Amino acid sequence: MCLEERVFYRLLSGMHASISLHLAHRWYNATADAYLPNATEFLRRFAPEHTAGEGPARLRNLYFTYSTVLRAIVKAQTMWESYPLFGEARDRDGMSTRAAVMQLVQTAQTCDRTFDEHALFQDPESAALADELRAHLRHVSRLMDCVGCRKCRLWGKLQVRGLATALKILFTPFDDLHPDTPLVLARNDVVALFNLWERLASSISRELEQVR
Repeated sequence: MCLEERVFYRLLSGMHASISLHLAHRWYNATADAYLPNATEFLRRFAPEHTAGEGPARLRNLYFTYSTVLRAIVKAQTMWESYPLFGEARDRDGMSTRAAVMQLVQTAQTCDRTFDEHALFQDPESAALADELRAHLRHVSRLMDCVGCRKCRLWGKLQVRGLATALKILFTPFDDLHPDTPLVLARNDVVALFNLWERLASSISRELEQVR
């Protein structure tokens, strides 16, 4: 398996780990008639002895996926500065949203970069491989259609779209060296991207700390 494929499957694994953490954190307790953290379910999904040693790698992939999505948000900084769907200058909500995004970008820039997209898709076969991985993401999204729970299906498809948007940002060469390659994102792409980032961040900062 080449580097690009390993990265792709680590990203999917991290997203899956995030979903598993949310499930373990909000597990229905029939006795209490409430949704509560379930440490037993957490161990079943992540403890080495219950996952053939794979559980810790799943958690590492969660952090990897989070840092990758955050890197995409940072890379698109110049687009966020003038993004029209955040609202006009007179729109208080739009101004607040833009300010929050820019604060996130500025904070993230103080951290060490853990993902370097320039190391990927550099050989002559990279274009075909990129198309293949995009097809895999579309296939994953179609698989979500088989999920019986409508809310689960919606959340799953939204997160897959968010991951696809992050990869689009990372592998579109929009910078000073490529002024003729604009990055164009639909409103739903942006919503999915920030939704995925929030879900990953919540998994790490809240669910993981409260359930284990």
